[in-house]
Amino acid sequence: MDEIIHPEQIVGAWAHSHEEDVPGRTIFRHGDFKFPPSRGRRSLEFLQNGEVREGRPGPDDRRQWNVGSWTLHGRRLNIQFPGRPEEIFDIDDIDSGRIAVHRD
Repeated sequence: MDEIIHPEQIVGAWAHSHEEDVPGRTIFRHGDFKFPPSRGRRSLEFLQNGEVREGRPGPDDRRQWNVGSWTLHGRRLNIQFPGRPEEIFDIDDIDSGRIAVHRD
C-alpha cells in the first residue's frame, strides 16, 4: 500500500465499473474495457495538464460533459468541477487497466 502512484498512471480515459463496486470501494476500468450493456456510466478522462473531463448520462440519457481539474498527492486523488464539492479518493490499487479507490 506504500507504493507511490505517478500521475502518468492516472492519465487516460476511465469509466466507472459499477458492476464491480463493493461497499466503500469504487472501481474504474480503462476506456477500452469491454463493459456489459448499461444505461450509462460515468467516465473520466485525466489529461497530463491537470484537466479532467467527465461524461455522465443526462436526464434524457444523452451524455453531458463537465471540465474540471485533478491533482495527485501520494495515493490521494483530488477531482474538482466548478460548482461542486471536491471529490477526494484514496487509491487502493492501480494497474494499466483498473483503478480501485475509496473515499475518506
